[in-house]
Amino acid sequence: MKSKLTHSRLVIVCLALIVTATLCWNRLEARQLSSIQDVHATLIRRLEEMVVDAAAIEKLSQSPRLATDRERLNDELLVQVRDALSAAKVPHDRWIGNDPSAPRRIAKSPYKRLDTQLQFKNITLKQMTTLCHKIFEADATLAISRLDMSAPQSGNKAQWDIKMTLNYLLYAPGKQK
Repeated sequence: MKSKLTHSRLVIVCLALIVTATLCWNRLEARQLSSIQDVHATLIRRLEEMVVDAAAIEKLSQSPRLATDRERLNDELLVQVRDALSAAKVPHDRWIGNDPSAPRRIAKSPYKRLDTQLQFKNITLKQMTTLCHKIFEADATLAISRLDMSAPQSGNKAQWDIKMTLNYLLYAPGKQK
C-alpha cells in the first residue's frame, strides 16, 4: 500500500509540475505577445508620422521657390554663413573655403542662379544640420543644391568633411534667348 501511495503522490507531483509549466508557458507567451503588440503599435505610429512628413515635404516641393531681385555681394553671403556658424556653435576654423561662381541664366526664364561652394572640415552631423537650418532661418531665398560628405581619413569618425553648394535665385529679366 505504501508503494501505491508513493506512486499516487508521484503522479500528483508530475501533474502539478505539468500544470505549473503550462501556466508559466502561457504567461511567457502573453508577455511576448504583449511585447510584439507594443513594437507593432510603435512601428505603426512611426509609419503614420512618416506619411505625414512625406505629405508635408511633397507640399513644400510644390510651392514656388523664393527669389531675390538684387544680386548680393559675395561678402554678404559669407557674413550670413559666418553668423550661421556661430549660431550652430561650429568653430570658424572648420570652414576652410568658399568658391563663388558666376551667375547662370536658368533656361529661358527671367531667373539667374548664383552658386557658392562652401567647404568645412571635421564637423558633426548635428553641427551640419544646425548650420543648414541657421542659414535658411537667416534667408529664405537660399538653398542647398548639393551636399557632399566624406569621413576624414583619420581622427574622430563622428566628424565629417563637407562640401556644400549654397545658391539663390536672382530675378533678372532681360535678354533671353
